[in-house]
Amino acid sequence: MIAEQNTDVEAFLLNLHDPGDVYEIRSFKCPESKGSRFKRNLAGWFDDAEEAAKEIERLSSLEPDGIYVTCNPVSPSLRARSHNKVTQVDKQSSDNDVVRRRWLFLDIDAKRSSGVSSTGAEMQAAVGVAETIADAMQSRGWPDPLFGMSGNGAYLCYRIDLPNNQESTDLIKRVLVGLSKEFSTDEAEVDTSTFNPSRIMKVLGTVARKGDDFRPDSVSQDEHRPHRRSWFRSPAIAPSALSIEQLESVAAEKETPPKSKPYGSYGGEFDLASWIAKHGLDVRSPKDYLGGQKWQLSSNPLCEHKAPDVWIGQTGEGVIAAKCSHNSCNWNWHDLREHFEPKRDRYHQREERPKAKHVHEADFAAGAGSSADKKVEPIDDYRPFPTDLLPAVLGEYVRQSAKAIGCDEAYVALPAMTAIGAAIGNARRLQMKRTWHVLPTIWTAVVGLSGTAKTPAQKQALAPFKRLQSEAMQEHRAAMEAYEADLEVYEAERKKNKGVPTGDKPDKPKCRRILVQDITTQALAPMLADNPKGVLLSRDELAGWFASFNQYNGKKGADESAWLSMFDGDSITVDRKSEDSQAVFVPSAVVSITGGIQPAILRESLTAEHRSSGLAARILMAMPPRKLAGWTEDDVDFPVTEAMRQTFESLHDFSMVTDEDGHLRPQVVKMNEGAKDIWVAFYNDQIAIAETITDEDEAAVASKLRGYVPRIALLLHCCRQAAGEFVSDDLDSDSMLAAIGIVEWFGTEIRRIYTSLDDDKATAKMRALVEWIKTRHDGKATARQVQQGVKRIKSSEDAQQELTALADAGLGEWDHGPRTSVFTCF
Repeated sequence: MIAEQNTDVEAFLLNLHDPGDVYEIRSFKCPESKGSRFKRNLAGWFDDAEEAAKEIERLSSLEPDGIYVTCNPVSPSLRARSHNKVTQVDKQSSDNDVVRRRWLFLDIDAKRSSGVSSTGAEMQAAVGVAETIADAMQSRGWPDPLFGMSGNGAYLCYRIDLPNNQESTDLIKRVLVGLSKEFSTDEAEVDTSTFNPSRIMKVLGTVARKGDDFRPDSVSQDEHRPHRRSWFRSPAIAPSALSIEQLESVAAEKETPPKSKPYGSYGGEFDLASWIAKHGLDVRSPKDYLGGQKWQLSSNPLCEHKAPDVWIGQTGEGVIAAKCSHNSCNWNWHDLREHFEPKRDRYHQREERPKAKHVHEADFAAGAGSSADKKVEPIDDYRPFPTDLLPAVLGEYVRQSAKAIGCDEAYVALPAMTAIGAAIGNARRLQMKRTWHVLPTIWTAVVGLSGTAKTPAQKQALAPFKRLQSEAMQEHRAAMEAYEADLEVYEAERKKNKGVPTGDKPDKPKCRRILVQDITTQALAPMLADNPKGVLLSRDELAGWFASFNQYNGKKGADESAWLSMFDGDSITVDRKSEDSQAVFVPSAVVSITGGIQPAILRESLTAEHRSSGLAARILMAMPPRKLAGWTEDDVDFPVTEAMRQTFESLHDFSMVTDEDGHLRPQVVKMNEGAKDIWVAFYNDQIAIAETITDEDEAAVASKLRGYVPRIALLLHCCRQAAGEFVSDDLDSDSMLAAIGIVEWFGTEIRRIYTSLDDDKATAKMRALVEWIKTRHDGKATARQVQQGVKRIKSSEDAQQELTALADAGLGEWDHGPRTSVFTCF
């Protein structure tokens, strides 16, 4: 570790890449000119280090935040995008484009707030950890690494030679976790997210410009956070590639995560190994596969092909996939299982879910005895929203916001997720097939009584998004002032020239609208025509949105049909009110919707028409128990708020592309192999279950939830990308599995809500009492506790009568002790 610090960019590239390698040079949000507020994402693919160094020097003069290079070589075909020059491009190198894994890349980060440069002490802490790792690994027989100071932290690059496949990715991931556990400190840590093949790193020798070049005279030098030029140190001798054994020696142990249960998928854990043995499949020894196992089939009953092209596997999360890699074969796990175990033998006829049978007001008041026609279907206990499945930056924002407000995390998570989908809008679509693409658009509703902090939570969740709208309004006002000045000059010149214009009339600037609150489809259509990425409709009370349907056009169903089109990003045509106005056509109308609604109003608003049209099934809902919290000094940390703001800004900068016909189109995101396998297995499992559903409402919800998985996966993927968690273009298995977990939660929660939708007033009152007992007394209470705690109940006798009615309705039971009786809710 005694080589000199080097800032020669060309020398760095020659250290990193072999002759003949193709690699990408990239710069995010690079100014069009030095100091310009107009920024672009630039990239180019190079096979000439000298030409690359020249382009990097040109980019450096524009003072971008950073300039990056892919660690591993990529497909030579990418040179056709932009060869040996950096230009504005729509695509970057994806994981699938990497031809070979050449480097184990260790990024040692100083622990600090996001979006700022490190102090001198923070940077030295990161460099110190890197030197400790290098010395320790040298003592274990590892060669010297390519060592770098990135400007804010440190890099270590160890030579490897691995294929670009899932097994290599899993190994690298475990190596990073193992090294982080051994060497990370309270001041600096090994980044465990740098395992993806298309990972980029700072071009060493360039300047890192994260945040402001902060070194005012008013603070000590210890508090300065300056921009720094990065450097590297070459190993004394050309490093040899690490062996698999050397990598395994530091890798964390393989973990089999607990099997999750995606919405309606499994009904218990499925032992695939036992199933293979039971049916005598001719398989080879299992290999590691996404935390689980994968078997190659030496023969199979569905096609003539065999190992290694035919396989069956089960991930650590329990998702099963099977396929033949030949294009002529399109069978899957569902087909293979059907061959050995036909559905008619596997599935018993599913019992139709019983409808709630209501207790009439008179019976409730009288405390009538139990009878079969007065049973009420119990509602499952509320499960907290799975915040841990959200991207780190969003999850922390949700947790701290909910704690500060004193509300359930779902109150913040639902509108925040909706806003993220709206910030992405029509700029990205996930490709499921060549002709099937999905948006990140979601519709959400928080169901709760008045006074349960729905509105404060929604305001907090949407604060970063509303800031974007405020900035757009300010830019529009400045543009209008310039326009009016230019128009005045234009009119003066035209008048001076006797009505003949001397130049082009200035164009009136359009306001970039991304947030609307109270609007009809007639007013929304021209706004969408001017803003093709789409908008977010935010309502404190969604009852007003339901009530606005067909308010002005008088055509029954017309507004609802238009809204359903906006959910899918389809085209709409809206007639204007005035006779001389032309109809407005929007080729791809995209609207995200979020808001709150009270339970009683939800029952009135979700009419039979809304259910049959599919509108109701498109709304993801949450109805947490009432939570009344006292005053707290808890607040959202500034670094957390700032990280969320920057993430929204990055998402807002996601742009559409112009096709060869001059039309704006979304950029297409693809799934990697692991994500695709998980999706196919999930989809087929859901279809098998859907065939057993007889209730129309339940079938509609199941269908829409199935379709929500790729939407939410794309939303999570883009959020992770904008927050800097990773930079791969392809959606990975982590985003897909998280989306399945979130949709599973929504499936359970929506079933809870739908169970109560048909309740009459008496049944709703009974459910409210059950919820009160569960929330305040952990599901058990005496008549005296109910009388003292529920304001409307005046005496212990009244409490006894109401609790007996709950027991008669099947919502609980009495436990009569020698001195007191306790009621337990089901």
